[in-house]
Amino acid sequence: MHFSGHGKPSGEILFVAEELVDGQRVEHPVSRDAIRETLESCPGNIRLVLLNACYTQIHAEAIRDTFDCVRRWRTCWRPGCATAARTGSSW
Repeated sequence: MHFSGHGKPSGEILFVAEELVDGQRVEHPVSRDAIRETLESCPGNIRLVLLNACYTQIHAEAIRDTFDCVRRWRTCWRPGCATAARTGSSW
């Protein structure tokens, strides 16, 4: 499973809706527990989880024992942030 998007320092991952409100896309913050519960409800179907978003360490820690491999970006890659991917086998 590959998630590419935005995370918040508060530990939420942002899902962005297709619909526009006042000309802007609506962001829906999703908690660490909601992400964990959703991913864990698919046992045997997901082996690799790649979290390509800022502030995903708490998500990786919450699910790392459930899947064969969990990888995340170590730092923020939005403009103005450093870019680096964590290397290693687990996260």
